[in-house]
Amino acid sequence: MNPTLLLSSADVARTLDADEARRIVAASCVQLIAGELVLPPRTQLTATAPGRGAHLVMSALDPNSAALTTKLISVCPSNAEHELPTSFGLLILQDASTGRPIALIHSPSLTALRTAALVANSVEALALRGAARAVIFGAGPVASAALDAITRVRTFGHVEIITKSRDSGDAFVAERLDHYPQLGSGADVESAVRSADVIVTATTASEPLFDGAWLKPGTHIAAVGAFTPTTRELDSFTVEGANIVVDTEAGARDEAGDLLIPLAEGRIDDAAFRVTLGDVLSGRKTGRQSDTSITVFKSVGSAAFDVGVATHVARRAKELGLGTPIDLG
Repeated sequence: MNPTLLLSSADVARTLDADEARRIVAASCVQLIAGELVLPPRTQLTATAPGRGAHLVMSALDPNSAALTTKLISVCPSNAEHELPTSFGLLILQDASTGRPIALIHSPSLTALRTAALVANSVEALALRGAARAVIFGAGPVASAALDAITRVRTFGHVEIITKSRDSGDAFVAERLDHYPQLGSGADVESAVRSADVIVTATTASEPLFDGAWLKPGTHIAAVGAFTPTTRELDSFTVEGANIVVDTEAGARDEAGDLLIPLAEGRIDDAAFRVTLGDVLSGRKTGRQSDTSITVFKSVGSAAFDVGVATHVARRAKELGLGTPIDLG
């Protein structure tokens, strides 16, 4: 029997780059709207004690490839106070025809890459062609992967990093400046937002990060941090006047506080949940209505976007001789 591969974050990085991830995730978006993936609702357990975070179980089956994934992931924002990663987890890839475990994969790195791929696909589909200035809120793995991903689909003359701590933003930039000379940090939030053509929010914030009145016409926003009904990164003003695209309708209706809070306020209606990124990428629906529209892509995450990238990572790892073989037979 073939051994199961244990794949680290370094193995994931060596087997999947931003361009590959973007193509795979785009295909998954289209598979999703075509009904080709089987997706049970994800389980989310939220600890009641302050700072303990959320613990998720997410599964998906691709009957065409017989790939089955189950991801366990915890997001604990207070870990940063203890110099720990805010996310831990493991993804199990199985052969659905036999149940054989093919790989055990470091899930935070895989999640960061596929989330960044969603962001990049949204930028490619919805951001104005002449977009030249970007702002990224956050300095974690998703923000880092998003920087790589969005700079492959648009040529940005400047990318501003905004974090709660000035030191963390400066450190993020210093570590990457040789590769991304257009990076900067230290600008005040209002001036950064007012000049932005593209904004990515990849934080653990529970309240809006900026005033939507600062946005200039035509800005595209990819909001991928908040994933519970009571937390959000965008204010109601921002989403009220925007063309909204979601990763999945079911997930947005259940968990997207960025949309559910203004819905409860009567600021938006049910139409906010009806256009998915798969609809836009397949040409079934239009995401941007005009060059002056504010566009918002809202993602809370879905196992639909794990199964394709996990299959790719496991296959490439085997071809390259990566990972640690373990016997689970």
